[in-house]
Amino acid sequence: MNFSKLAPSLACAGALAATGLVSSSGAQNSPSGSRITRDGTSFPAPVVAQQAVAGTTEEPRELEGESLGLFQNSQFVRPAEHGFEAFGDTYMVDFASDGFVFTPALGRRAPHNFTFEFELESIAREGHVSSAQPVAPTAQGLVVSYERAGGVVESYELGSTDMEQTFTFPHEPAGWGDLVVRGRISGSLAADRIGEAPEGLRFLAGPDGEYGGVRFSGVTGIDANGQAQAGNVRFDGARIELVLPASFVEAASYPMVLDPFIGSEFGVHGSSSEIYKNPDTAYDSSTDRYCTVAQWEPSASDVRIRFRIHSPSSGSPFLNSVLSAFGFNMNPTVANVNSSDTFLCVWQSGPSATGPWDLAGLAADANGTTSGFVSNYTSGSTPSEITPDLASESTVDDNDMTLVWSQDGEIWGTTIALPSEAGNGTFGTAFRIDGGFGTDSNPAIAKAGGTSGNHLVVWQRLFDDGAGNDSDCLARVLDRDGTFLTPETNFTFPVRDEEDPDCDGDGESWTIAFEASAVIDGADNDIFARKATLDGGLLSLGDEILLEADLNQNEVDPAVAFLGSKTAIAWSEEVSPGNFDVLLRAVDADCEDCSPDLVIASTTDPEGNLEIASKKSGDPGAGDACLIVYDKQTVGGGNINARQYEAIGAGGAVSPNLFASCGGGGLLTLSGAVALNSEVTFDLAGADPLAFSGRLAFNPADLFAPFGGCTWLVWHPSPGLRVTTTPLLGTDSVTLTLPCDPGLVGGQINAQWMVIGTFDSPWLIPNISLSNIIDFTLGL
Repeated sequence: MNFSKLAPSLACAGALAATGLVSSSGAQNSPSGSRITRDGTSFPAPVVAQQAVAGTTEEPRELEGESLGLFQNSQFVRPAEHGFEAFGDTYMVDFASDGFVFTPALGRRAPHNFTFEFELESIAREGHVSSAQPVAPTAQGLVVSYERAGGVVESYELGSTDMEQTFTFPHEPAGWGDLVVRGRISGSLAADRIGEAPEGLRFLAGPDGEYGGVRFSGVTGIDANGQAQAGNVRFDGARIELVLPASFVEAASYPMVLDPFIGSEFGVHGSSSEIYKNPDTAYDSSTDRYCTVAQWEPSASDVRIRFRIHSPSSGSPFLNSVLSAFGFNMNPTVANVNSSDTFLCVWQSGPSATGPWDLAGLAADANGTTSGFVSNYTSGSTPSEITPDLASESTVDDNDMTLVWSQDGEIWGTTIALPSEAGNGTFGTAFRIDGGFGTDSNPAIAKAGGTSGNHLVVWQRLFDDGAGNDSDCLARVLDRDGTFLTPETNFTFPVRDEEDPDCDGDGESWTIAFEASAVIDGADNDIFARKATLDGGLLSLGDEILLEADLNQNEVDPAVAFLGSKTAIAWSEEVSPGNFDVLLRAVDADCEDCSPDLVIASTTDPEGNLEIASKKSGDPGAGDACLIVYDKQTVGGGNINARQYEAIGAGGAVSPNLFASCGGGGLLTLSGAVALNSEVTFDLAGADPLAFSGRLAFNPADLFAPFGGCTWLVWHPSPGLRVTTTPLLGTDSVTLTLPCDPGLVGGQINAQWMVIGTFDSPWLIPNISLSNIIDFTLGL
């Protein structure tokens, strides 16, 4: 262990001295078998436990693992002017008195919305026809129903990707022969066949179903005893008939159900259908809930904003909803106001895919209660306001939130004051954040503002370099009232192309991450990080750190979350052409590595467009976890997936009594996770109360010697650490911050207290006793 990086804080009586026995020799002078840290310190390689290393190189310390998709099983029903509207993960349905309109969400590959429309016409057997009349639907939970003549109930139960259509018959229908339920089919989808289709039909969007469509399953009859019978489906180009054979209808026990499914179907050519993208998430500390928002894209002409309020484990939702109506709604951002437990979502909205764009927003409390209307914060054809980003108000000082966005190549901001009750807030006076020449875009604001409420804003600036693609990144600090605390500061180099910055911090210092090419027009990007500190009205910058630069791999889209002792930086990495994974690394306050690369998402599907929310963005005193959200493209439509990361995990294994204590040495115990950058406390109790001095010693390897009838942890000449203390009545305590060096993970460390001034000694040297020896393995 590099003991020179240990930060001691001791709770003990009397004076104390911490002595690191580490020489700062250069690499050329390091002894055989040593390893060299980034600052040039040399020390012997620790004894590595292979089991510990194998368990910490790939998997992040998630609290609940990866979700199956935050918007999976996110179906809901809500009242509408015409009846009800319902949403599943991959479809929406309008229920009116004359039937329903089912619209599959097919993604932007579909040029417009495609619809499947059904209107019940009749229920018949030979000798008896019951014509359907318009009737208002009713809803209970996830079921929308129509009460038909003769007690027949036509129902639709919403599932994740389809809905189950059922016709429930309380008794045998009048007449004789086969039972035929007939409905009129219309809409913009084309059936894959005419005639009989016992297995069901497909209604296709685009040439040969290029964009996907709707599937209508085969028919099954189920009676009250659970007896089932397959039926038939017939289609003549305008009407569909659902048929059950006479033999089953006559023999069935009632009530009896006729039961097909209707659901979304995606492109037949196997390409990804990205219907969820551009997520963002925010945390509310009082309720321990996140709000995650994302674009939801039924087609290229219809992009909406969906949100879900959920627990950190992404389990059962507290609310699912769609915030925006038909149109073009993009780039959602969400943040939290701690004092009122309110989430505010803001996005850009426009009449077409090219704008012009205005900013719109909707607030919801942590239970999902909203004002019921969307606020248009800005309006007019010029300028177009795009790419908004919100900062949370993590204190309870006020309800103001800070919003930044881009317009006409400039960076602007404002404060939004949220009322204490449901409401979408008051949009303050807009002010320009940037200055100078160039075209500015992609603003990002730190979500966490700490107790000061100061926020760092970062953005990219495009200069004219002849090729039109030389971008630098800039930053500026402002407080929660929009007052500038620093001038704009360029934190990148003019001879390199840098883009897509992000940042987070505690209101006084921040970590910035960005992507940059090695040279202008470089084929690949690398991820860089840099510390920034508010220093007397200026932004003080630390050294630039190259965080990730794998050969022939493109690393993009960094996201940052302040976690207290560490900061999490995640990014997308192209592992093969078009296939991106999501990785994360923790860094310390100087952007030095504090974990190995942790794989957040790694599949054959593309994953990216990630954002992170730290629990500290909802409350400065909250825990050290964050939620990483990202979109995942699949042939089945994709989703927004999430994973939670904890800065300090369980740590490595501890063996509390490797060797027992001797004489008046007392009992040494360890508390805290033995993890990178974790505070660990070593307590001594039960030592000889007459002892006047103590030395807590650490060794990076098992170096033991006999000490009378006991065992002494031999003080390593280099690089062992000895902390000299003054025990009080046989007790003592030392707290150390373990170093942030991933190369030390798996290293085994020994610790022992030597107590001086005891009544007796187990060896020839008088008045010296030893505690037990603790063995621990540094983990994550």
